[in-house]
Amino acid sequence: STQKKRLNLDFCVEAMGEEAAQLIINAFVDGLAKGRNLPLLLEHSKSGVTSTVQMDKARTALSIRANGRVQRVPFESIMQISVGAEKAVDFDLPLHDLCVALLLEDEQTIYAFEFEDDEARDTFALCLGMFVDQRRSEAEAEEPPPLIESGPPAALPSVPRQVPSRPKSV
Repeated sequence: STQKKRLNLDFCVEAMGEEAAQLIINAFVDGLAKGRNLPLLLEHSKSGVTSTVQMDKARTALSIRANGRVQRVPFESIMQISVGAEKAVDFDLPLHDLCVALLLEDEQTIYAFEFEDDEARDTFALCLGMFVDQRRSEAEAEEPPPLIESGPPAALPSVPRQVPSRPKSV
């Protein structure tokens, strides 16, 4: 799905030109830097609650404020971005065509937001997808190389030990 988003983004940039795409991305960043009010959909509920979604200055995470609580969501923890109602059954949320759902790496946490129209929905999904992909690449580059698993040392082939024989006393 990341590959699909990348192709969509490349197509959009090609279709509208780099300058227009940059303007859209800048507007997205500016809007999220200030904080954007979005309805947050909840399980087993017909209507969502108002949430404020904000991107940090480093552009590495979202803060989601709802019901008096704030949750920080690092971009690299977002495993999937779904657009529309495609995952409604899987998520048990009242998703519809104007929704974007974020599935986090624990595969249990889902944030689903509702948008006023398909353009706002698509812009949010594509731009957020870009930042998530970028952050994942950076995070992978920052990770130290994996350590070689060191368990108990492998058994060396055993060589029969010959105990020097003691001279026999006479």
